[in-house]
Amino acid sequence: MKLLSLTALFALGFITLSTACAGPNLCERKAKFLNTRCSGGSVTATPDPYCENRIKNCNPAQLAQFKGYVSCLESAGVCSLEVMNQCRQKYPGGVNLTCPGA
Repeated sequence: MKLLSLTALFALGFITLSTACAGPNLCERKAKFLNTRCSGGSVTATPDPYCENRIKNCNPAQLAQFKGYVSCLESAGVCSLEVMNQCRQKYPGGVNLTCPGA
Protein backbone atom coordinates (compact mmCIF):
# COMPACT_ATOMS: atom_id res chain seq x y z
CA MET A 1 0.00 0.00 0.00
CA LYS A 2 2.83 2.40 0.88
CA LEU A 3 4.56 1.61 -2.39
CA LEU A 4 1.41 2.40 -4.34
CA SER A 5 0.99 5.72 -2.53
CA LEU A 6 4.63 6.60 -3.10
CA THR A 7 4.35 5.72 -6.78
CA ALA A 8 1.20 7.84 -7.16
CA LEU A 9 2.86 10.76 -5.37
CA PHE A 10 5.92 10.51 -7.63
CA ALA A 11 3.74 10.38 -10.75
CA LEU A 12 1.75 13.42 -9.63
CA GLY A 13 4.95 15.35 -8.96
CA PHE A 14 6.35 14.40 -12.35
CA ILE A 15 3.17 15.49 -14.14
CA THR A 16 3.16 18.80 -12.27
CA LEU A 17 6.82 19.41 -13.05
CA SER A 18 6.32 18.47 -16.68
CA THR A 19 3.39 20.84 -17.02
CA ALA A 20 5.26 23.66 -15.34
CA CYS A 21 8.23 23.16 -17.64
CA ALA A 22 6.16 22.69 -20.78
CA GLY A 23 5.72 26.41 -21.44
CA PRO A 24 9.26 27.54 -22.13
CA ASN A 25 10.15 24.30 -23.85
CA LEU A 26 7.19 24.62 -26.21
CA CYS A 27 8.03 28.24 -26.98
CA GLU A 28 11.60 27.28 -27.78
CA ARG A 29 10.45 24.40 -29.96
CA LYS A 30 8.04 26.59 -31.89
CA ALA A 31 10.68 29.30 -32.37
CA LYS A 32 13.23 26.74 -33.53
CA PHE A 33 10.80 25.29 -36.06
CA LEU A 34 9.85 28.70 -37.42
CA ASN A 35 13.46 29.92 -37.56
CA THR A 36 14.87 26.81 -39.23
CA ARG A 37 12.00 25.77 -41.49
CA CYS A 38 10.32 29.06 -42.48
CA SER A 39 13.25 31.30 -43.33
CA GLY A 40 13.62 32.10 -47.00
CA GLY A 41 10.32 30.55 -48.05
CA SER A 42 6.82 31.77 -48.76
CA VAL A 43 6.02 31.87 -45.04
CA THR A 44 7.85 34.33 -42.83
CA ALA A 45 7.86 34.27 -39.07
CA THR A 46 9.19 36.57 -36.42
CA PRO A 47 10.22 35.38 -32.97
CA ASP A 48 7.74 35.96 -30.16
CA PRO A 49 9.77 37.25 -27.20
CA TYR A 50 6.63 37.18 -25.03
CA CYS A 51 5.61 33.57 -25.69
CA GLU A 52 6.60 32.27 -22.25
CA ASN A 53 4.79 35.11 -20.48
CA ARG A 54 1.69 34.65 -22.62
CA ILE A 55 1.32 30.97 -21.72
CA LYS A 56 2.53 30.90 -18.11
CA ASN A 57 -1.04 31.03 -16.73
CA CYS A 58 -2.50 28.49 -19.14
CA ASN A 59 -4.32 25.45 -17.83
CA PRO A 60 -3.30 21.92 -18.88
CA ALA A 61 -5.96 21.73 -21.61
CA GLN A 62 -4.74 24.96 -23.20
CA LEU A 63 -1.12 23.80 -22.99
CA ALA A 64 -2.14 20.51 -24.59
CA GLN A 65 -3.56 22.45 -27.57
CA PHE A 66 -0.33 24.43 -27.86
CA LYS A 67 1.79 21.29 -27.56
CA GLY A 68 -0.34 19.59 -30.22
CA TYR A 69 0.07 22.54 -32.58
CA VAL A 70 3.85 22.68 -32.11
CA SER A 71 4.18 18.89 -32.48
CA CYS A 72 2.06 19.01 -35.63
CA LEU A 73 4.35 21.63 -37.17
CA GLU A 74 7.45 19.68 -36.19
CA SER A 75 6.13 16.39 -37.54
CA ALA A 76 5.38 17.98 -40.92
CA GLY A 77 9.04 18.97 -41.21
CA VAL A 78 8.29 21.72 -43.72
CA CYS A 79 6.94 25.22 -43.35
CA SER A 80 4.07 26.12 -45.63
CA LEU A 81 0.72 27.81 -45.34
CA GLU A 82 -0.92 24.46 -46.05
CA VAL A 83 0.88 22.76 -43.14
CA MET A 84 0.15 25.66 -40.79
CA ASN A 85 -3.54 25.60 -41.74
CA GLN A 86 -3.74 21.82 -41.25
CA CYS A 87 -2.18 22.13 -37.79
CA ARG A 88 -4.45 25.09 -36.98
CA GLN A 89 -7.51 22.99 -37.85
CA LYS A 90 -6.32 20.10 -35.64
CA TYR A 91 -5.32 22.34 -32.71
CA PRO A 92 -7.22 25.63 -33.00
CA GLY A 93 -6.62 26.53 -29.36
CA GLY A 94 -2.85 26.25 -29.76
CA VAL A 95 -2.38 28.99 -32.32
CA ASN A 96 -1.18 32.31 -30.88
CA LEU A 97 -2.19 31.15 -27.41
CA THR A 98 -2.50 33.84 -24.74
CA CYS A 99 -3.97 32.98 -21.35
CA PRO A 100 -5.59 35.31 -18.82
CA GLY A 101 -3.22 37.21 -16.60
CA ALA A 102 -0.47 37.23 -19.21
